[in-house]
Amino acid sequence: MVRYPVHVPRPNYSGRDKRKLRQISHDNAVATRLENHLNRLLGSQIEPLQVYEYRRLAMDTGIPEDRVRQLCQGLGGDRDSLAALRADLEPTGAGSLPGEDGSRPWQ
Repeated sequence: MVRYPVHVPRPNYSGRDKRKLRQISHDNAVATRLENHLNRLLGSQIEPLQVYEYRRLAMDTGIPEDRVRQLCQGLGGDRDSLAALRADLEPTGAGSLPGEDGSRPWQ
């Protein structure tokens, strides 16, 4: 599960091979595009827990779905989606039902 803001991992290369440098530059641009899109979504998220499907993220960004999957799995996503907790919530209470954390919302 992720929280706002997210940081999509980027490849690193410090060599001199121009072909590899171009590929790393392209990969970094793709990661940045996905990161910006995810942060816009997570920043405006209303639900306490939201699931974002890679298929939809791919359609929104124009990034191939397999690449979105690869990048999001680096964030902790599963096979088909990424779960995100609303920014103002703490992870400890995210999955609990009302009253499970000791509070009594009905009183």
